[in-house]
Amino acid sequence: MTAPSPDDRMTNTRADAGIPLTRFPRFRAALAWLYALGLVAVALTAYLAADRWWPATLLAYAPKWPLLVPLPVLLLLALTARRKRPILLPLALAILIAAFGVLGVRVSPTALLRDARPDAFKIVTLNLHRGQTRTADLAALIAADRPDVAVFQGWTDAHLAAVPQADGWHHRSDGALFVASRHPVVDAHDLALDKLPARPPDSGVGLAVRYTLDTPAAGRVHVINVHLASPHAAFDWLRAHGRAAGPVIDANSARRARESQIVADHAATLTGPVIIAGDFNTPPDSTVYRAAWAAFDNAFTEAGSGLGYTYVIRRVQLRIDHVLVAGGIITYRCRVERNVGSPHRPLFAELLLPAASGQASTRP
Repeated sequence: MTAPSPDDRMTNTRADAGIPLTRFPRFRAALAWLYALGLVAVALTAYLAADRWWPATLLAYAPKWPLLVPLPVLLLLALTARRKRPILLPLALAILIAAFGVLGVRVSPTALLRDARPDAFKIVTLNLHRGQTRTADLAALIAADRPDVAVFQGWTDAHLAAVPQADGWHHRSDGALFVASRHPVVDAHDLALDKLPARPPDSGVGLAVRYTLDTPAAGRVHVINVHLASPHAAFDWLRAHGRAAGPVIDANSARRARESQIVADHAATLTGPVIIAGDFNTPPDSTVYRAAWAAFDNAFTEAGSGLGYTYVIRRVQLRIDHVLVAGGIITYRCRVERNVGSPHRPLFAELLLPAASGQASTRP
């Protein structure tokens, strides 16, 4: 009698255990499909209900990296499978959904290949976050990027040394908002977001000031510096009070929605190029963001590549600082700059303004 081979013994053992070997490829593929469907559910919940239903709001602001934990396991299962095809399709779909639907990866190949343009209007925005920014690093960044205008939130005069002081620069401080411009600031208007009643008080308070610049190439350009109501206090309520914090989180969402609409409505009354920049405290997959800012182009969405996270602290990474444009402005390039001490990262954009009346205009 011929002795059974090792493969025969393995097959018999698994058959005796009630787990036929032929079932394993299907089981691995099923795991991959379940993971892909789970990612779709997460992305759709955030997209459809963030800032409308407080659990979905938490999901939109929560760290996304834990959702990637199953990927290495599934990759290992795919690599060790005898029949790889059944698992590769759902695994590839899961990777695409995780990258573009959950993490929010953006790819702009044309912008990556573009060279710098001397006629681009350059803007940088940064929330200094209660003075945590390193003044020397911020000064070096401004010197390297050479923006036409810089808008800051969470401003204190302790950072004045970082702002160019040479002749030809124009500065204006409006409480916690600050603008530095190479072009004269001919008008400013406080949108009085902080005068809106806060109900409850922990729903947060926002700020917004519109500056009108006189530029040689495009005439009057309107720049609105915004710092919308922060959800920090509402999330602190969650840690302290659990589910009882739900109404406070929803109140913050409602507050940001109201503030966003006020700014958007004001921008709609302006004639000429409009730039809205700053800390919106709102990710782009939020219902508040889509409702208020649908008429504006997002600079990073249009001409940025990568994750675009502008708020990075401990395990949380979010894209909540934005540069939005309207009135004929085209985004040429956009990038998130290096860390200068604040949990927020500077957001830098190069824009092509529409030519002033009677001047030629060139486009990429």
